[in-house]
Amino acid sequence: MHLYRNRISNVFTDVNEALILLSAGLAGIILYGPALKKTTSTLLLLIPFSFSVTTISLTGFPVLMQLFLEFLKAGSLMFGTGLVIIPLTGPDVVDAFEWMSYKEFFDGVTLGQMTPGPVMKTAAFVGYKVAGIWGAIAAFTGIFFPPFVVVTLLAPFFRQIRKNPWLQGFLKGVKAGAVGAILAVVWSMAATAFPDLLTVAIAVTSFVVILKSKVNLSLLVVGAGGLGVLTKLL
Repeated sequence: MHLYRNRISNVFTDVNEALILLSAGLAGIILYGPALKKTTSTLLLLIPFSFSVTTISLTGFPVLMQLFLEFLKAGSLMFGTGLVIIPLTGPDVVDAFEWMSYKEFFDGVTLGQMTPGPVMKTAAFVGYKVAGIWGAIAAFTGIFFPPFVVVTLLAPFFRQIRKNPWLQGFLKGVKAGAVGAILAVVWSMAATAFPDLLTVAIAVTSFVVILKSKVNLSLLVVGAGGLGVLTKLL
């Protein structure tokens, strides 16, 4: 569990992952916002100060409220890919609340990736592990609520806002930040994901298959899991 304290959002600092994504979005606005290009260099200097913002502690709330608010945060900042749920919730789930171990959390993420709606499944997995069926409902509701509200409120204005340069700049920055967070995840999960040479070989083979073919990711995960089962039986 202590390995997780590398903070998978950033290998070298102890910065909250949500702040990293929001700051990446701010950088995108500065870099791509039409009215700010001339002052880009000056404004970029302000970004590091955003990392000093103190986040609200959830440790005093009831456990169901903790689950709801934790995954509400994740649902509000889920940009790029479902794998962003790892840096957004992993440090709190494993370190802050100590709800489960490093290995258990990634088991939940893996199971989620094998099924439709991987983000929702991961949230339900964590919630159920912590507080049973009501915990699963609380976590599921928390991560589902933000996109539901955003889509409901903004759908009528989608065509007007989709080309807004400020929004486009924000999204460009957040997408880049999300990629960086995911790369940090890969680094941090290596000790758990690759306990022996066989798992390394499976990972390398999967990587090559993804690059060379258009195989469905779910099928690849299931195939790799089946290979792991065979090796245990033999």
